[in-house]
Amino acid sequence: MIEKTDRKILLSGCHAFSPEQTFYCGQCFRFERCGDGLFEGIAFGKRIKVGSEDGNTVLYCTPEEFEEVWRRYFDLD
Repeated sequence: MIEKTDRKILLSGCHAFSPEQTFYCGQCFRFERCGDGLFEGIAFGKRIKVGSEDGNTVLYCTPEEFEEVWRRYFDLD
């Protein structure tokens, strides 16, 4: 399930998407671990932070950026 708020997208029940595995697999570039336990990166000129919260994946971006860039980039369909 995808829940959207103003600056946060929550992916619950999405067990196939792991931020750590995604960013360390060698096929995803320009993402680095932040000091606050999140991953931060840029793709298509857009910056995003990605992490985990209560066992769910969290994308820190606007709903518009999620639909325009990140849904397809992370193959969430």
